[in-house]
Amino acid sequence: MTASKNALANVLTPAAIDEALAGFTFVASDGAPFITLDTQRRFYFNTSLRKMFGLKAYSKIAIGYNADTKSIAVLTKNMDAVPANFTYVLDKRHYASARKFVAEFRIDINKAPLTYVFDRGTSVDGVYIFRLAKDAPIDAQLIEE
Repeated sequence: MTASKNALANVLTPAAIDEALAGFTFVASDGAPFITLDTQRRFYFNTSLRKMFGLKAYSKIAIGYNADTKSIAVLTKNMDAVPANFTYVLDKRHYASARKFVAEFRIDINKAPLTYVFDRGTSVDGVYIFRLAKDAPIDAQLIEE
C-alpha cells in the first residue's frame, strides 16, 4: 500500500470521532468574546465576539441591561422586529454609542473601561448574555444619586 492510501485508511469516520478525541482538550483560535464600555461612552465589540456571532461593520443589534446582575443581553438576529430607536449600529471600527445606556443606567464612567465577558447563549437564537468581568475596576455598583 502506498503512503497516500495508508493516510486515507486513517481518516476518521463520525462513529470513530468520540473515541479518537478522548482525552483531548480543544483551544479556541481566538480569545474570549467581550464587550468593552470605554471612557468615551462607546461599546466596543472585540474580534472574537464579532467572529463568533457573525457581526460586521454596520451590523444592527439591540442591547438590554440587567442592573441587578450587571449583565448585558445582545440581540443579533430578527432585528426587523426591534423598533429603530432600540437598535444600535456598529460603526466601521466596531463601536456603538453607549451615551444613552450610560445615562439611563447611571453607569459610573469614571471607572471605565468596563469589560463584559461572554457568559452564555440562550435558547433563543441570536440572544447572548455578557456579565461584568470579575476584575472590573468597579465594584459592580451604580453611581449614587
